Amino acid sequence: MPQRDSGSWNTMISGYIQNGHLNKAQELFDSFRDKNVRTWTILLSGYAKHGHAGEAQAVFESMPERNVVSWNAMITAYTQNGLLNSARDVFDQMPERNIVSWNSIITGYCRCGRINVARELFDQMEDRNIASWMVMVSGYVEIGEFHEALMVFLMMLRSSVRPDQAILVAALSAVMRLEKLELIESLRVLALKTGCESNVVVDTAILNAYTANGSLEDAVKFFMRMPQRNDYSCSTMIAAFSRCGRLDDAIALYEIDTEKGVGTQTAMVTAYAQNGRIHKARHIFDKIGNPTVVAWNAMVAGYAQNRMLEEAKDIFSKIPVPNAASWAALISGFVQNGQSKEALELFAELHRSGTVLPSHSNFTSALFACANINNVEMGKQIHSLAIKTRYQFNSFVGNGLISMYAKCKTTYISQASRIKRVRDTVSWVSESCTLDDTRKAFEQMPKRDVVSWSAIISAYEQAGQGDIAFKLFLEMLSRGLKPNQSTITSLLSACGYLGATKLGEQIHALIHKLGLDSCLFVCNALITMYFKCGSPNGLCIFQEMPDRDIVTWNAVLTGIQQKP
Repeated sequence: MPQRDSGSWNTMISGYIQNGHLNKAQELFDSFRDKNVRTWTILLSGYAKHGHAGEAQAVFESMPERNVVSWNAMITAYTQNGLLNSARDVFDQMPERNIVSWNSIITGYCRCGRINVARELFDQMEDRNIASWMVMVSGYVEIGEFHEALMVFLMMLRSSVRPDQAILVAALSAVMRLEKLELIESLRVLALKTGCESNVVVDTAILNAYTANGSLEDAVKFFMRMPQRNDYSCSTMIAAFSRCGRLDDAIALYEIDTEKGVGTQTAMVTAYAQNGRIHKARHIFDKIGNPTVVAWNAMVAGYAQNRMLEEAKDIFSKIPVPNAASWAALISGFVQNGQSKEALELFAELHRSGTVLPSHSNFTSALFACANINNVEMGKQIHSLAIKTRYQFNSFVGNGLISMYAKCKTTYISQASRIKRVRDTVSWVSESCTLDDTRKAFEQMPKRDVVSWSAIISAYEQAGQGDIAFKLFLEMLSRGLKPNQSTITSLLSACGYLGATKLGEQIHALIHKLGLDSCLFVCNALITMYFKCGSPNGLCIFQEMPDRDIVTWNAVLTGIQQKP
């Protein structure tokens, strides 16, 4: 090329960057005399893309002139490397901003879990594009704020913004977790009206929403109508059949699938394993030419589910590059099989490896292991690691922390506190120490679901502080949350301990209202509560129960013996 213009130089620099040759890109940049603002921005963006925020900043500060693209690139450089304060400084200093500027800084806050700040900035935007809405919807979905994600999506529709395929999929991800079938149907109709229903990605998201909400028949009908199917849609249906115990239907679908992609094969591996046919699962796994890490993980989980822990460890050791899900499958397998000490050793090994950051599943399993063996010191270490990795804001990890602190506290204190209701200063301080940890973990959660509230209520009930348990229950109701079986049984236990018959009768009425009066677990708790309060209603409930188990009989026999 006898003469190169700036476009040629920029293309060459960009090419080196795309292939990871940053040194060569820098050399070419240095040798180019007639650099323009685009040349500078290409190099700046290249350093940002590859995680070199310091080099990107040096380029930015050396630029003879900057345009809005350069400023936006610097914001992205900081946000991609977790330097949110620096990104905000650049954003605030910008002489002019465009939609990309706003989207970039909002994306940064969403990535760091600071959704409230992201929302404040989003609400300040005078103009928004589909990407702006997508950032907020997906940001809320990421942290489990599914109702808020739906509200933002509906706000977008009221703003007359036409949804695209990506934001429809994000909205479906939110709706599928709200357990409202009518919302899924509404989004399906919207996808049809906007011409997105024929898109295989959107269709698969709709299918996934149906199956996640247990609407298998609707899922089957929709699957049969799909004009296109891919590996993921077939694997989704196989997984749905398996979860509902319809293994024969899963096998039939697998057999008629002519493609049999890795996803479909992996789903069938999981289906066989979940139904106790681990050798069939291994047979299909061995047929996969180049198993993905998901396929490897399915076999690890399969062996663990079938109590074959040595086989699970063996196949885990053969995974070329295990990811966080690989470790989660192995660690949770050991916890579920009563091997909590070994599970914690595996978690420590994961942390020492330094190659994989623990996921929320890893943290949750490790916390359950601590609770199982009453190792509060290890639990505190895991709590510290969760804080460092910002996982303490995850709802699953938060619930795990509350349960761990509550269960460990109960083991050391609860028996004594139930016998000796008047506590001395030492016992009160020793109890409050761990209960404070429980409450602190609860208060730090950005989102609290019914599991979180039930866990904290149970913690105070087990500590003999029924009055606080009921105050928390009333606060939970004021926030519009519906109590579950665990919440109710904790409250009944508190009533029994306090001898509060009238309060117990009110909880009994609530049980009828919630439709939990046929639940064996709840009925057993009711019987125990009434007998502890000296009420004959315990025997009446026992006589009316259609089903009874060993716990029922023990509750009645113990109650009768306690009667004066």
